[in-house]
Amino acid sequence: MIMLEKLKIEMWNPRILSWMGLHTPRLYLFSRNDKLISWQEVTRHAEIAKERGMDVRCELFEESAHVAHARVEPERYWSSVQKIWAAAAKEKRKD
Repeated sequence: MIMLEKLKIEMWNPRILSWMGLHTPRLYLFSRNDKLISWQEVTRHAEIAKERGMDVRCELFEESAHVAHARVEPERYWSSVQKIWAAAAKEKRKD
């Protein structure tokens, strides 16, 4: 199995990081214009994570290239990051 396939599988692990759990919110940032990974593939990965009970949020950009979202739409990108941080902090306080 190639490394990226293993990584995709491991990303469904609710405890991928020791401080994370099933309900730790996860943010998928991706773009229709990404030439390295299709937005459909990212969407499917997020859907499977949701089916496994994870708290998943998606932010689909239209024009940015791979990992260029913060440069192309900084306000939207950082707003999404701030929201997920706030949600994660709130979830952590529930533990």
